[in-house]
Amino acid sequence: MELLNEQYQPIVKHKRLYGQNQELMDWLPYLTTLAKRPNALKYTGFYRELPDPWQDYFNNLDYAEKKKSLNLLVRMITETDMDTATICLLETLDSGKADADSILLSYRRLTEPTFNDFLPLLSAGINSPAIYTPDLTCYDTFLKAGECR
Repeated sequence: MELLNEQYQPIVKHKRLYGQNQELMDWLPYLTTLAKRPNALKYTGFYRELPDPWQDYFNNLDYAEKKKSLNLLVRMITETDMDTATICLLETLDSGKADADSILLSYRRLTEPTFNDFLPLLSAGINSPAIYTPDLTCYDTFLKAGECR
């Protein structure tokens, strides 16, 4: 629903609920406060509205990691949306390492174009199966020269 002024310019835009006794809560302003006490997350309506992967993820975290992950979730929701945050979480869970830093890496890879340009260069060097064989002949000649004196 969109409210307009006399010049038909939008003033406020919000979702409309159909039916009786329904309430729409915007949790975003409260999430930073909630992140200070991450164990209280489980008792909020926001937790019940989270997609199942996020609920399962938060259930398996300790206090410090839950706090860090909740702050990251707030950041991702503020910058993009819950769908993008969930995609990042699922991608990170598929890779096997699910912590806040890994989720942030997935998030940056998906949302920052300059990060995507840098990543192939980085991963090509890391995953390269080439074996480096050092050439130490210069040291051999140096040591032999030292013996001759």
